[in-house]
Amino acid sequence: MERLLAGVPGAFIYLDDILLCGHDEDELLQRLERVLRLFQEAGLKHHHRVRSEEGDVLLINHLEETGILSPDKLAVLTNRDPVLSRVLHCIRTGWPDKPDDALKPFAMRQTELHTVKNVIMWGTRVVIPDTARRSILTELHSCHFGMVKMKALARTAVWWPGIDRDVETLAARCYMCRVHSPSPPKEELHPWQYPPRSWSRLHIDFAGPKNGKYFLVLVDAHSKWIEVAMMNSMEAKSTVKTLTGMFARFGLPDVIVSDNAPTFTSSEFQQFLTRNRIDHRTIAPYCPQSNGLAERAVRELKVRLDKLSDVSYLSMQEVIDKWLFLYRVTPHATTGETPGQLLLGYKPITRLDKLKPDIEGKVRQNQLAQVQGHRRKCPTKRQPFEIGQLVWARQYGRHAPLWATAVVKKCLHPLYWVVLNGQMQKRHMNQLCAQDVTAPEPEVTAPEPEVTAPEPEVAADRRTVDLALMPAPLQQPLNPAAADGDGECSPSRQTSLRCAAPSAAGASECSAAESAGGAALAASAERRSPAAAVGRPSTGDAGECVSIGSDTLEHAPRQAPENPEQSRRYPVRERRPVQLYPA
Repeated sequence: MERLLAGVPGAFIYLDDILLCGHDEDELLQRLERVLRLFQEAGLKHHHRVRSEEGDVLLINHLEETGILSPDKLAVLTNRDPVLSRVLHCIRTGWPDKPDDALKPFAMRQTELHTVKNVIMWGTRVVIPDTARRSILTELHSCHFGMVKMKALARTAVWWPGIDRDVETLAARCYMCRVHSPSPPKEELHPWQYPPRSWSRLHIDFAGPKNGKYFLVLVDAHSKWIEVAMMNSMEAKSTVKTLTGMFARFGLPDVIVSDNAPTFTSSEFQQFLTRNRIDHRTIAPYCPQSNGLAERAVRELKVRLDKLSDVSYLSMQEVIDKWLFLYRVTPHATTGETPGQLLLGYKPITRLDKLKPDIEGKVRQNQLAQVQGHRRKCPTKRQPFEIGQLVWARQYGRHAPLWATAVVKKCLHPLYWVVLNGQMQKRHMNQLCAQDVTAPEPEVTAPEPEVTAPEPEVAADRRTVDLALMPAPLQQPLNPAAADGDGECSPSRQTSLRCAAPSAAGASECSAAESAGGAALAASAERRSPAAAVGRPSTGDAGECVSIGSDTLEHAPRQAPENPEQSRRYPVRERRPVQLYPA
């Protein structure tokens, strides 16, 4: 009886009496009806109702259990039932063509209905009359099965029209089933909004105790970075002190999410968050999945402590540090990045990274060797220049002097910005030299003027080149059009080169002085332009006049050689000037 009335407020059992109380008459009557309904559903009944001055009083002298009906009693109830008695008559005499609404459920199964000792059967199932259906439902729900099992149990033995609906109604109205029913299906996931930056929203929770220690677990929602602090207690003062140290390393967050633990709801903790202008958000009571990020970190911490507890040489703090180090350099399943990369901006180096070849270290060693080698070659170390100091600056203009005075305006050793010729220019330290303030300005030397040969007299500068001294391909006569009757070239410019026409003996005679002058001139021309010195020989009947001006040597057009070998070695080219004194 205590178990039956456990869920009824205001119901008390005293010995063999049931006491009901309520705030008003309406509430009392509602509770009384509820108790009577529970008695009816449990198969109990009352006997007497008396009226007193205070009102109606229900007297339950004794309770009796109804039990299961016998086949004989079931046959009697079938004959008394107004509907089943007609069904029994139709089975024996025949069914009408148009049965009424009460007979339609049975008429649809008329080929499967039969009687056994005045009890109607539908196959192997007994058709229960209306007066006995309540006791059958009570028997089906005696173990408080759900509607599915109650239907399955009923389909093995009994049936009446609408039995499934009655079973569903009984299962839905059963108070004991509702009190002890499981939780409803979980709502779909509602993930937290991803924060735009690191250390903006933090999720915190406590783990433990384990070996007398508590662990404050903190998770950054953006980078998934985990912080674990081992504490001796869960007091608000210790929690505030631990969080202050974490905030000193990474800064103040915008939001902190926690459960409703006394530590997080205490006035001291709330004042700490208010002073730092941190928004505190608490989840629904007994709903840890709302703070799933912290709960997942707590579970992971417990697993690591349990698995690594067998390693005797590691303390709990060493286990936590080892786990946190490897966790922070491992890519997270949600972000795809390591927590260290997202929070710190770089990936911390691990022992696994040390296995890779150190290319940067090798480059640094080579660069250091180059610097040391340069120091051995130049042991003297130059002092850096100061702002406003006068220096010699290197110039790179065509007609400008190599060095000019400049003033240092900006120093980024070894680069300097100097004022040179009224302009701000950048120079390396190797392009600057220190100078004494009293040192005079360097003289600007003008470029050397072009040297032009004086215009000598034609008669005094006439030179004769002996063609017999030249190689065989160069012994061809020059242009006959420019030759005189005696084989000498007439002067056509300021300085002329006189060539003698070949004589019958195959050679020409020139004076010794002219031969020496011609040889010197030819050598000078060969040094400046070898092609001009030889005069680009051509074939002809007479010599060619090669005129030398102030700086140009011109060649007259040539005729094609008769010898094919000479044509192959010295092809015919166009007449073009040759610069003797290039600028």
